[in-house]
Amino acid sequence: MNLTGNHFVISAFGGEPVNPNTIHKQFLYDIKLAGVKRIRFHDLRHTHATIMLEIGENSIVDI
Repeated sequence: MNLTGNHFVISAFGGEPVNPNTIHKQFLYDIKLAGVKRIRFHDLRHTHATIMLEIGENSIVDI
């Protein structure tokens, strides 16, 4: 898959970019609602990587 500047990790339903403040506020709301320890949004990347390694997934991605 060839990614361009028009591809976003997080986008609105129409594909347009989402304001980072909107994502941050929603993330804080979801953390509070779930009753879990507060972490930074970026920490999700590390958490995901750790879990994938723990279950034996390959850490090398071919794009």
